[in-house]
Amino acid sequence: MVMAQTSVDCGARSTPVVDRLVCNSPSLLALDAKFGRAYAAARDANADKKAFLARAQADLAWRQQNCRDSACIEEWFNNVTPQYSALAASGRAYGVQPVESKRATTTRDGQNGSQQFNLAIGQCAVVRGMVSGVPTWRDNGVPMERAWFNVASALSPFAPNAALMQQWEHAVAQIYSSSLSPAEVGARYESMCDQYQSLDIPAPRPR
Repeated sequence: MVMAQTSVDCGARSTPVVDRLVCNSPSLLALDAKFGRAYAAARDANADKKAFLARAQADLAWRQQNCRDSACIEEWFNNVTPQYSALAASGRAYGVQPVESKRATTTRDGQNGSQQFNLAIGQCAVVRGMVSGVPTWRDNGVPMERAWFNVASALSPFAPNAALMQQWEHAVAQIYSSSLSPAEVGARYESMCDQYQSLDIPAPRPR
């Protein structure tokens, strides 16, 4: 789905429930326009278009499958739009290119080593983007529990242990209760992903 300005099609003859609800509500249309801008900014900041589009399609599919009223759609916009704003603010959230990305080494599962490097550093950058987005969610009234859920979801591919997840939850709570800006949090975590060469090494730690 191409979303330059909107995530719904108000001109189609046969439209899904979500599209009808959004198209008939000025307030939801305004939220959709805000989402469209955040989406476009995150897409443009992201070098891995395939991974980004897969995420966006999953987000939209969830909305289509689960939302049947305006309240659900409004909550979806309020939760998801800040995530895309955070991805854009973090800069190239999926697209950090490794210095040695052309080096072809083979891992035990047969995958190219540079592909593993891209995967790991890209996912770490997603974590960094989510953490940097905590102040944005805070300022937009998104509950701390939802902010933590977003960060925890980004961490899940690394399979961190319970103790590390508790450290991250504490770090997210501290950021949420502080007056730090997204830029200040981003600067704190700027070098967090420099170490990554594969998802086999430990999950990133909070700072």
